[in-house]
Amino acid sequence: MSNGKLTLDDILNEYSADKATGGGERISSVYGYSSSEMDSVVKEIAADADEKRRKDDEIKKCKQIDYEIMSGDYERKYMPQELKTSEEIALEDGAADMRRRSGDELFNSLINDDYAKAQKEAQKVKTPKSRRDDTEKPSVSDEEKETSVSEKKKTKTKKEKNSFGRGILESIREKQVNDQTEQDEFERKYGTPDAPLLTIDNLSEDDLLGDGNEHKLPFEPAPKEYRSLSEKLAHEDEYKEKYSDTVKKDATKAVKVHKVKPTPRQSEKPAETPNPFGKYAAADVESILAEYDSAGKQPIRTVKSDTSPLKGFTDIFNKLMAKQESDDAQGGELLQGGGNIKHHGSTNTGTVPIERATISDIDLNLSDKIIQDTASVRLKKAELDKINTLKERRSEKVKNFYLVGDEQENSAEEEERNADSEEIDEYKNPTDSSSISEHIASQKGKLIIRLLAQAVCFALTIFIAMANDGSWGILDSLAIFDRRTQPDVVLFINVIIGAMAGVASYQTLANGMGKLLSGKADSDSLPAFALVLSELATLVTAANTNMLRGGFAYIYVPIAIGSLMFNTIGKLLIISRTERSFRFVSDDNRRYALFMVEGEADAQDFTRGALTDFPALGAMQKTELIADFLKTSFAPDSTDRFCKIVTPIVCIASVIIGIAAAIMARAEHGNLGALCAGFSAASCCAALCSCFSMMIIATLPMERASKKYSSDGGAIIGFDCIDEFADTNSILADASQLFPSGSVQLVNIKAFPDTSIDEAIVEAASLTSQSGSVLKSMFYDIIVGKTEMLNPVESYIYEDSLGLCGWINNKRVLLGGRELMVNHSIEGLPSPAKEAEYTVGNRMAVYLSISGQLSAMFVVEINPEYRVTEALHELQRSHISVMLRTVDSFLTVNRLAELFGVTPSLFRLLPFRMHSRFEKLTEYTPQRKATLACTGKFTAYSGLIVVVNRLRSTISAGLILMAAEILLGVLLTLTMTLLGALEELTVTTVFVYNAAFLLAYCLLQFFKRL
Repeated sequence: MSNGKLTLDDILNEYSADKATGGGERISSVYGYSSSEMDSVVKEIAADADEKRRKDDEIKKCKQIDYEIMSGDYERKYMPQELKTSEEIALEDGAADMRRRSGDELFNSLINDDYAKAQKEAQKVKTPKSRRDDTEKPSVSDEEKETSVSEKKKTKTKKEKNSFGRGILESIREKQVNDQTEQDEFERKYGTPDAPLLTIDNLSEDDLLGDGNEHKLPFEPAPKEYRSLSEKLAHEDEYKEKYSDTVKKDATKAVKVHKVKPTPRQSEKPAETPNPFGKYAAADVESILAEYDSAGKQPIRTVKSDTSPLKGFTDIFNKLMAKQESDDAQGGELLQGGGNIKHHGSTNTGTVPIERATISDIDLNLSDKIIQDTASVRLKKAELDKINTLKERRSEKVKNFYLVGDEQENSAEEEERNADSEEIDEYKNPTDSSSISEHIASQKGKLIIRLLAQAVCFALTIFIAMANDGSWGILDSLAIFDRRTQPDVVLFINVIIGAMAGVASYQTLANGMGKLLSGKADSDSLPAFALVLSELATLVTAANTNMLRGGFAYIYVPIAIGSLMFNTIGKLLIISRTERSFRFVSDDNRRYALFMVEGEADAQDFTRGALTDFPALGAMQKTELIADFLKTSFAPDSTDRFCKIVTPIVCIASVIIGIAAAIMARAEHGNLGALCAGFSAASCCAALCSCFSMMIIATLPMERASKKYSSDGGAIIGFDCIDEFADTNSILADASQLFPSGSVQLVNIKAFPDTSIDEAIVEAASLTSQSGSVLKSMFYDIIVGKTEMLNPVESYIYEDSLGLCGWINNKRVLLGGRELMVNHSIEGLPSPAKEAEYTVGNRMAVYLSISGQLSAMFVVEINPEYRVTEALHELQRSHISVMLRTVDSFLTVNRLAELFGVTPSLFRLLPFRMHSRFEKLTEYTPQRKATLACTGKFTAYSGLIVVVNRLRSTISAGLILMAAEILLGVLLTLTMTLLGALEELTVTTVFVYNAAFLLAYCLLQFFKRL
């Protein structure tokens, strides 16, 4: 009892068997209620039950509506009456009658003091079968039948009195039996009633089926567009009757998508389930193939991005920036001359086919290396004579191929083709090599002629200046050059010679002044500015020759010409380096382009555990063509970048000093004399800052390094290599690069039973050749280069620090150390003591196993090459580590350190899981842009990395020296001007000043090691 009211549970708890025999009056007397009061209580209880049932029904309907909208499932049991068929309504009415009859029987047993049996029966009838036939009766025992008859008699005599009990029984049965069963089934499928309802507002658009519109009862659930086969079979009649239109629409959509017209038979039966393969029902194979062929020929449509306006603006911006950068890079004099290179074709030669051979055709020359207890190898003495004869025949064929031909007939065609050849501006394929070589040679010839002209002009003008400044006695016989007696002649000679030097260097003047006026000054700008300013000063001084005669003004044309002469020397150094590099790039040899590993994750994975600093990993990649060769060779260097900042400062300082000198000289020499003094002071400042060593600061050390490593198979292509490789602290390398051909030699070989030496050598050579072992070159020499006799390797793996495991002709082949054989349970190994007899010094034992049987033991000896050892020592001194890929068990970090005499921390052996990434990173590419290249030799590869690091320090020291020269020149000119002692800065003094700094830089280069 809650809130002072009697509930249904209270009545059931007090409704025992002994109290139930008295009927409704007894129940009323138990609680002290009269019949009318009891009726009101029953009505209140029934009203509460009805209200609760109504709420549960609303919850069920809401859940059913949402479920139908989401899944399209059909549960006829919970469908509204408007959507049910007449058979279903009749069946549900029959089930309700059956439940009422079952309730009456249970109530009669309750009246006859059989409450316990009624409770058991209530548990049995918890789940009534609504679709059971009305004629079907539950099976009962004889005792239960007698009890049922007596209960019916008592019910007839007390029908009116037991009406109250029958109402209670109906409430009990509907609540605890029928409703409980339905509630369990509903909760199992849709959730508990107290759970939050799924409404349309709580659902997303993706959860709604159909058109997504809100439905009102009665409604027609939107069918699913695609139904399963079981659903179609279960609701075939309903599907045909109610949703035939939908099927038509869906079928139409399907036909439109596949572009197949429905046949007349399909159109006559629109209500049938659409067959996904129906479009091919009436089509033959040829029509289907024709349809797919036509679909494949349709052009691919591109979708326009929503950000296309922004993307277009970004592209325009990127193009403008790229154009500006390209203008800066290609604005040099040497690059400007490369735009009109005549293209010359070239012919290709064929290759000589190689005949297949077997290992039995080769004299292995192993008679002195076979251990005595092994099987003997049969050798043929005539094989060497046969090989020599084949070589002679092939050489004769090659000679005949070159000598016999249509050279005379093709010469006219070649001349005509050369006459009509097109102009090129870059090295793009090997056929351009002759054109590029001629262009480089032409540029070099022009620079030599220019240098000779400048040298003559410089020698003549500097002689006149130094003779006048030093009052040499030679002027007595050459009075025409004396400025005191013939000032007009001296001025005229300087103007003419300066103009001649300018004409000879017109490209340098045009490029330098153009870059200066555009705000992009380079190393040509200062010499060009000095020559132009000194020529103007000479012309102005001609208006007042007394300034020259009295020593108040000087002509600094010789210093400007000398600056242009050393500028030409620097360009000749660039051409010489480019010519040497192009011979390497265009020759018929192996080419490897050096590059830096860009991916930060890759660099960290390769160098993990070997470095304490941020990884800067270098590597090399085999390529056929070095792209953008001329552009990279003539790229601006650090001097150009330095002059871009310094040249405007020098120009402004010269103007300021000239104005100050004119103001101070106005009182003594008048306006015209002041003008001459001002121009003389400005040209003096420009001459002091013109720096003879400017152009050779970067070109001279790079020329030295290029000449040093060209003999070792390396090429320094452009100055950008310093910016790219100067910070390198680790490199990727293969172990075979540390052991070139001849470093690993076979000392002894021991064959075990059931295996011939021929078979052992072929299997070992095949596996080492495929995996890239350091033993590859050794076996290559044994089989005399006959790689066609090797067997294909199906797959292989490298067990770290143990050895190789591969599959050849469905046989497992093991090649490695003793530990590998032990791990694979290979029996018959020699004892460690016996093995130690053969492995003395740098000798190692390598075992071979075929199909689980020990086959051979190879005793190899490693003799490190002296140049490789020196290269590793240089890397150690430069703190550059080596990330090594190896598949040989005898190459460990400690063994490598012992062989080459370096610290073990210099090496890191890459695990096998990273070998694929190593191979992908260094695999062959047809062309690649590079600033460094080599033939693949480790000495050239490591040497280029080391020398670039040293070049940066050398060039940086030169730039510091040049900056000191310019700063000191500006301060010296300004100080002399303010002190009124500008006449002390004679042409000879300025020449000695520049020559002293040039000598200092040359000494720095001499003592600086590369």
